[in-house]
Amino acid sequence: MNDDIIAYILSLVCIILLLIEWIAGSHKKAITNTIVFATYSLPLYYLMLYKGSSGAAFTWWFYLVLSTFIQVIILLLKMLRFFLKRFFEK
Repeated sequence: MNDDIIAYILSLVCIILLLIEWIAGSHKKAITNTIVFATYSLPLYYLMLYKGSSGAAFTWWFYLVLSTFIQVIILLLKMLRFFLKRFFEK
C-alpha cells in the first residue's frame, strides 16, 4: 500500500467533517476551519508531490499527516461537544 493513501484518507475524513460542521454547526467556524485546512494542506501536498526528492517527500508527508490528524481530532471533539450539548438540552 502506498503511504500517500494515508494522507489522502485523512484529508478526505477532514473534508467530510468540515462539511458536517457546515451543515450542523456554524458557518463561520466551518469557513475558518476550511481556510486553516487549505492553508497548511495545499502547500504540503505541493511540496510532497512535486518537490519531494531524495527523501524530502517523507518529511512533507509526515507534517501533512500530523497536522491533518490534529485537525481531525479537534473537529471530532468540537462536534462531540456540540451534539452532547444539543442532546442534553432536550
